[in-house]
Amino acid sequence: MLQGILNVSVKMRTTQALITVGGGGSRLKRAGINVPLSKSFIIINRRPIFYWCLSALWKAGIKKLVIIAEDKQKIRKAQEVLASFPHKFLEIKFFKDRGLGFSGLPYQARKLLDKTFFFDCGHSISEPAHYKKIDKIKGRTNIVFSAFSATGYAPRTIIKMISGKVCITEKFSVGKRLFEVCTPALLDGEYVKLLPRFKFSLLEILKFYANNNKLKLVQSRLPIEMDVRKEYKRTIPIYKRIT
Repeated sequence: MLQGILNVSVKMRTTQALITVGGGGSRLKRAGINVPLSKSFIIINRRPIFYWCLSALWKAGIKKLVIIAEDKQKIRKAQEVLASFPHKFLEIKFFKDRGLGFSGLPYQARKLLDKTFFFDCGHSISEPAHYKKIDKIKGRTNIVFSAFSATGYAPRTIIKMISGKVCITEKFSVGKRLFEVCTPALLDGEYVKLLPRFKFSLLEILKFYANNNKLKLVQSRLPIEMDVRKEYKRTIPIYKRIT
């Protein structure tokens, strides 16, 4: 079932987040947008997006981080941002991406992860209440992803609700109420173990969880992470207002 945002003040059970600060923002660069190192380090109100991502996670109750990128330069930049952050996380670990793609990152870092953990993009911002709502509906066997109103701007996994059931598709249809699935997501060890079985395909593993009624979704009030120019132009003004 698609859940909305609630103002929940309860303490989160999940205390760890896996954050990626990698990638090159190639589609934004081709559109003429300046991307320093990666989208995580685009400046919003004098701070990189990664800083504001950390701020939301901290306010939600995350105290432990695993940060992953494909090169040392991005890891060093992430360390600089963390050094400027006013709060100190209890534990910070860094991991070098070995090339299994975005959805394979939790499997690569599996030895560093707790039984349950948030998986997040360091180049997007979510509300603390969004993380708390996700944490609230995470059960022993389900996983929880964020849902965003579909625009069709970039190729992503699309979901639609049919009689209260989550159905996965790759097709965007104008005029239908569809949602795009993205991070932040709340995952667990079972999800990580299943990744090789589905050849690290996010689409295939989400289909598996949806077909078994174990995929839960929480709709975000903020825009999805930025892959293309249209998303960038829509998202940056919103990020500037909330940071």
